[in-house]
Order: sequence, then C-alpha cells, then structure tokens
Amino acid sequence: GTDYYLDPAYGSDGDSGLTPQTAFKSLTVGYAALESDKNDVLHLIGDATSLTLSAATTRLFDWAKSYTHFVGECAPVGVGNRSRVFAAAASVAPTMFRVSGSGCIFRNLSFFYGVDSALALYSVEVTGGQNYFDNVRIAGIGNDTQDVTGASSLYLNACSENTFYESDIGLTTIGRGTQVNTEILIAGAALRNSFKKSRVWCRADTNTHTFVEKSGTAGLDWLMFEECKFLNISTNNAVSMLSAITMPAGTSTSLVI
Repeated sequence: GTDYYLDPAYGSDGDSGLTPQTAFKSLTVGYAALESDKNDVLHLIGDATSLTLSAATTRLFDWAKSYTHFVGECAPVGVGNRSRVFAAAASVAPTMFRVSGSGCIFRNLSFFYGVDSALALYSVEVTGGQNYFDNVRIAGIGNDTQDVTGASSLYLNACSENTFYESDIGLTTIGRGTQVNTEILIAGAALRNSFKKSRVWCRADTNTHTFVEKSGTAGLDWLMFEECKFLNISTNNAVSMLSAITMPAGTSTSLVI
C-alpha cells in the first residue's frame, strides 16, 4: 500500500501527504486518500497538538475502509501516547471513533473522549472484525458529565476476532460508577475477541462500576484475557467492586478466559 502522513500542527490539506514534510493536516483529508483493501497506511505524527474531531453525528469519525491502517509516530509510552485523537469540546455524539472496517491495524495511538455531555458514551466503538490494536490507549468517560448508565471506554458491538495487544483501556483521573457503567462494554454476538498483555484501568466512585460488562444474552464463544492487568483506584482504596466482570443470566455459550 501507499504511506500517507498526517500532521495536525504543521501539515497542510493542500499538500500530497506522501512525505512527513508534505503531510496532511486534517483526518478527513488524510483518510480520504486511503484506498480500501490496498493496505494503505496513514501515519499520525505526534507532537504537542492533538488531532481534534469536530463533526457531530451519531459518531464523530467512522473508520470504514477495510485493510487500511492508522499508525502513530511518537514515543510508545502506552498510557499517554502523543499521537492523540480527541474530541472538540462542543462536539457530541454517542461514539467518538468507530471502527467498522475489517483487517485494519491501529498502532501507537491515544483515543480520549472527554466532553461535558451525558450523550457522549463511547471513546472507541468496534463493529468490524479481525482488527489489531497495538499499544493503543482507549479512554472514555473523560468528564464527570459522561458518568452515565451504559457508558464505557471501549464498546465491542457485535464484532468478532479483534485483538488488543499491549493496550490500555480506561483511565484513573476521572471517577466513574455513580451510574452503572464499565470500561469494556460488549454487546451482541461479539465472538472470539482477545486482549494480550493489556491493562484495564479505572477509578471507581461506587462499587457498581466494572472492568467488563456483557449486555444481552447472545453468546461470545470465548473472550480471552492473556497476561492482562486490572487496576481499580479509589480514594484511600475505599471502593471495592461487587464484580470485575458481569454477564446476564441465560447468556449463550460464553467462556471468559
């Protein structure tokens, strides 16, 4: 595929995007250059300026092109990667960034959704399959107003066979759980998804918050957590979760490993 470059600080949408020196400035223009099924790569150059999404619909951005890849060029620190995707303060949608394409790689990126709205529910929603997330931070409920029922950092919505490797889900700087919510929400027949060497973080204000929640009774086949760490930080360690992982009674075959 073809490599394109995106630089929110110094790029120009009038350039070719084919080198770091001629990088695009906006995600919409950089993404438009990618061809589905060609393994094109969009490189997000990290610096002090984040990539800010501002379109307000049912989602702020939809990565729908299969076999295209999004790679951050920055120090691979994990929790605070400087190749960052944020939402503008006034931009509100249930999902900030949706992955509906399949066979895509997302590497060395940070997704943070923190706006003053109860309608902003999910930082990243995945509906496509066979995608690979490598050293990606996904943080939702980044504002106290987003602490509402059903909110989560990552939403696996009837998607299958995605892998999250050495990635960080959640955050510990904003309290959550005054309503029933979670860090990883799974809906529908989200089959055979796996997390490897990853971390799930939260700061629970009440014991109803969970690391993982399954909604509905559709089966998962299996859900794998391999060499993962789970951390709940609360003031003076006063809040203990009732459950780390919740699943409705009557759920079809679902092995959580």
